Amino acid sequence: MGRKKKPKPKQPSMTPEEFRRWRESMGYEHRSDLAAALGVSKHAIEHWEYGRRKIPATVIKLLECLAAQSHRGHS
Repeated sequence: MGRKKKPKPKQPSMTPEEFRRWRESMGYEHRSDLAAALGVSKHAIEHWEYGRRKIPATVIKLLECLAAQSHRGHS
């Protein structure tokens, strides 16, 4: 019998609109503020918000970490 392949874990995804709403809800009023927090350029943020580039799964994971840090700070 052949081995069954393990299903790949689903990659997190986010739409450009979800990304923008997340940025604003987390208090990153300016794209440059979020860019600095993520260590990317402001242009990368613009590309993701306008849907010109797919938002990388690693960035989505970083957003989750930033949100978790923010929630811990408000407890």
